[in-house]
Amino acid sequence: MLLSASGAYFLVALIAAAVSYVVAHRKGLNAVGWAWASLLLLVPAAILPFVPSRQRPERSIGVPDETWQALLAYDPDIKAAVGRLAPYGAPPLDELRRAWAAVPDKGALPSMVSAIEARWSGYTAVGLTHVETQDGVAVLRDAAGHYHVGERQTGDLRTARLIASASARRARTSSVAGIVVGAAVLAAAVTGAGPASAQPGATGMTLPSCETYDPERPRGGTREQLSDLFDLSIYRWGDAEYDRYRAFLLDCKRTLPGFREDMTLRDWEAAVEKSIATLKTYTGYVNRFGEPMGRQNGSRPRPGEPDYTRAFEILSCDRFTEATVNAWTSGGPPDASTAAPFSVPLAAWHYEVWRAFENRVLACGKKSGSPVEADESWMRVIVSQQEAGNAAAIRQAQQEGAAGAARLAGILSRAAEAENSTSADDIAGKLKAVDALAAGLKLAPAEAAQVAAARAHIGARLRAARLAEAEAWERDRPAREARAQQQEEELAGLQRQNRERDDAAAAERERAARIEAERQAGTRAQAERQAAEAVAQQQRDAAQRTADRAAQERAAAETLARLRREEETALARDPCNRVEVRRQLMEAANAMDRARFGGRKLLDLTRGLTNSGQPDAVRSCVFDAEWSSGQRGLVTITVRKNSFGDDLIEVRP
Repeated sequence: MLLSASGAYFLVALIAAAVSYVVAHRKGLNAVGWAWASLLLLVPAAILPFVPSRQRPERSIGVPDETWQALLAYDPDIKAAVGRLAPYGAPPLDELRRAWAAVPDKGALPSMVSAIEARWSGYTAVGLTHVETQDGVAVLRDAAGHYHVGERQTGDLRTARLIASASARRARTSSVAGIVVGAAVLAAAVTGAGPASAQPGATGMTLPSCETYDPERPRGGTREQLSDLFDLSIYRWGDAEYDRYRAFLLDCKRTLPGFREDMTLRDWEAAVEKSIATLKTYTGYVNRFGEPMGRQNGSRPRPGEPDYTRAFEILSCDRFTEATVNAWTSGGPPDASTAAPFSVPLAAWHYEVWRAFENRVLACGKKSGSPVEADESWMRVIVSQQEAGNAAAIRQAQQEGAAGAARLAGILSRAAEAENSTSADDIAGKLKAVDALAAGLKLAPAEAAQVAAARAHIGARLRAARLAEAEAWERDRPAREARAQQQEEELAGLQRQNRERDDAAAAERERAARIEAERQAGTRAQAERQAAEAVAQQQRDAAQRTADRAAQERAAAETLARLRREEETALARDPCNRVEVRRQLMEAANAMDRARFGGRKLLDLTRGLTNSGQPDAVRSCVFDAEWSSGQRGLVTITVRKNSFGDDLIEVRP
């Protein structure tokens, strides 16, 4: 319907605000301020294009440098991811850095690395190397020297840079257009001009009629019947689905048997809330304490992806016992596969699949008649142990599946790129990239058929391109022969010029050799003179060193003789060296307990010197002693007075 005057102004103001935000942001101005001003008044939007830009320092890509360096140093997962991408150069590492800044999730890291590695390994497989990055667009070069920017090829680097800049501008223009279109859609939704409010199935849930719901609703059976009624597994319901289910029950209240005539609307609302709370607990949307568990639910199934929460309903209860649950790692039932426990692929065991599995185990335990299996608390513990114990294997399977999906996407991308290529070498490179990506890749039959079809299509394109190039080669034969003749003539002229230059160079080399020989002869004569002078100087230095050594030896001998004379003089004057003192101290020492000296006794004391380190002693002397055991050495004998005035003898070998 047509917009009113106020609605049209609001729509135009929203578009102007969005455009002003983008333009101001690119100019380095206050983007939020300009957007608000343009939302209120349209005049600033018209002025903004003429406002000069503000110079800003370049921002680092994604994660700040300090944080990224810390991750590279201490985070083993980031270090391993960088190690996988390092052989492809710096651009893949920049891509990983930007991706990690956008989604800093360890669970998504393997998918990031696999996608980036698949793309750059394809470039490497076809012989493309990275040259530079222009405005965020990679410029690649092949072995022939041609430059590649996206699907375009050129022989000049400057042209490749222009193409990359143009691609970046087109991407920014598309971004601005997307913002404008989004603002227009938002304005249309606010003013009631669009059909957004008329999409009841936007959440993926289809509401049945009240008449259909009444006879088919769960009556003592499993709550999984609601999945069929609403065309969406109850384990995939979110807040929007529960809100629609609540509104549905409130609208259908008078057609449902549970709504009695004497029931008030408030009582019915309480009954509905209780039913919804029970359903949330049953599906694991909240835990036993009512705490929301929505973060563990994961994403919705993609179109065409099977919903494995319904896979357990078709299996009989004899396959859900305590023994089979404990054998989950081995596949569960005896005839199951370790790659698909209980017929569900390992990578598909998300949070909601575990909840459906747990509910099926509990339901079958009630029917089994076994006290152990009928104990809900015990069976919940067993299921929880399997869920926690196999989380790593499930996560690895999911990562491998994501990596395989990334490689399959790379294969299909190369096939799509080959469709737009006209060069046989380029198409052959795409075919080699497909073979490299498909090598060792485990694919389902449908995916293998896709890869085979893509490869066959590329092969057909390659044959057609080679045929076209062969025809063009034949058409160009006369011109090619003329160019060959011209090239031969030019080659002959070049050879003649080369011979003349070679002759002149030979003469110049002879003259240079003669000059060099003369220079070397002079250098040798000078070296011989310097060698003779050096030998003579060495002989003089050796004679001088001999004379100096003799003088030093004489001085040392004189010093030693002087010290000996001084020592003998000191010994002659020292009272400890007197014969009577030596005899007296030796007898006193031998009179002491010989057990202290191992049964030895002193035979002779010579060269006695006073020990000045014992100021409190009556006498302390150091002697050269000879023992009865034949040993010789220094001994210190000290005489002290005790409190009674008697002499005390101390002997210290």
